[in-house]
Amino acid sequence: MGSIAMDCRASISVFTNLTLLQQIQKLLQSILVHCGATKFRNTHMGNLHSSLWHLPLPQTGYYTYPNGVANLLSLAHVSNKYHVYFDSWVDQAFYIFHQNSTYMKFKQQKNSLYLFILEMIKKK
Repeated sequence: MGSIAMDCRASISVFTNLTLLQQIQKLLQSILVHCGATKFRNTHMGNLHSSLWHLPLPQTGYYTYPNGVANLLSLAHVSNKYHVYFDSWVDQAFYIFHQNSTYMKFKQQKNSLYLFILEMIKKK
């Protein structure tokens, strides 16, 4: 299924892998998204697929961009609902904690991105 990259500068979460989402709907009005040197109009938004609800991720509010190169999770989006921990003296990783004490670890890669690698998760 790929990976999800933590984006500390993003104000929205944008996913390229649409199998991670459900209930994708066309927006009444498109929004202009600035992503690095790229600009594009976004016309669709979806919810996190129910097979991923056990993860400490917001269930709603994911924009779609099938032509993108990564699934980008906005730190601002996730920190509105979950506790996010980062301490570079301890580990080069972001931890997102669920209320049930489980967590996701977004580990820094050689290219400096912080990624959570998704295991093969069967969709219901």
